[in-house]
Amino acid sequence: MIFGLVLAFFMLLVLNVYLDYRLGKAFTVMEKEYFRALPLNNIEEEYINVAKRADIYFDVTSGRPLLKDKTNIVYDNLLPGILIKNVKITRDGFTLAAQGENVVAFSKVLARFISEESISKIILKSANLSPHDGVYEVLLEGVFL
Repeated sequence: MIFGLVLAFFMLLVLNVYLDYRLGKAFTVMEKEYFRALPLNNIEEEYINVAKRADIYFDVTSGRPLLKDKTNIVYDNLLPGILIKNVKITRDGFTLAAQGENVVAFSKVLARFISEESISKIILKSANLSPHDGVYEVLLEGVFL
């Protein structure tokens, strides 16, 4: 009977040592995997933040009026030899400040703006000739339909 108890105690001791060894090894593997996956958590959070910022950007930009067509109207009607000093384009109209050495080029640009179907009005704000360098400076405004 004592031999049976000793044998059972010895079997439980061996089982305990074996299970302790296996659990310790499993814990070590789990710890390594945890520390390996920890940076991935930061990447996931950063990805979520980028996705949220992209959603906000698309929400904001979808509500803005597109000025591409109106910008093309202004720039397509300009001629070579005219230097743009300043241009402001809105959905309602544009303001253009330009320089050039040839008054004929400005006349052609004005004629092109007047004949443009998308522009309802052209206002010539100022036209000056610089006596020192012979450069014309023109400021005009246009109103889109």
